[in-house]
Amino acid sequence: MDRFNELLITLRDKMGKEDFLKLKEHCRDVHIPKGTLEKKKNSYEIFVCLKELGKIKIDDTKLLEILLEKIGRKDLVNTDVMQYHQRARGEDCFTEGASSSKNPENLSETEFKQMLFDIAKEIREDELKSLKDICGDVHGLIPIGDIEKKEKAFDVFKCLLEVNKISVGNTKLLEKLLKSIKRNDLLKFVSPFSSK
Repeated sequence: MDRFNELLITLRDKMGKEDFLKLKEHCRDVHIPKGTLEKKKNSYEIFVCLKELGKIKIDDTKLLEILLEKIGRKDLVNTDVMQYHQRARGEDCFTEGASSSKNPENLSETEFKQMLFDIAKEIREDELKSLKDICGDVHGLIPIGDIEKKEKAFDVFKCLLEVNKISVGNTKLLEKLLKSIKRNDLLKFVSPFSSK
């Protein structure tokens, strides 16, 4: 079974009947034709239908995340969906460079992203808001229009990574941001990378 399918089954197993009914409501007429939707017996069947319609894909789970948040299951986005992407990215790193064992930089980059992911899981919603304010309004590290679209701490970190504001061996900004949102307890995750 492919990993994406496993994710959809995991989500179904963690969703109750009320979640399923809310999901149906949000998909009705907007994402799935009413006649088709009424035949669906559980959330997995809805997800498969969205997949078949091309609305969610292996590498594009945006609509899936939006729907889960709308039905009040952001917890599933922050855990299962994020872990799915994290594992997929890890596999990409290793499949891209078959000689990754001979190139420690590849491994360090993967470990660094895993560290960002681990930190992101610990950041609460109010702390995410502060983080976005600091990166956008205060320091202008990320354009305001872009920062507003970031719904998870990992998205913010990924953006900083893409513009080379943080990287393996360049963690000063990351440390400063964690101190700014008063999460000095998370610095222990960063320390192995600051001297690499």
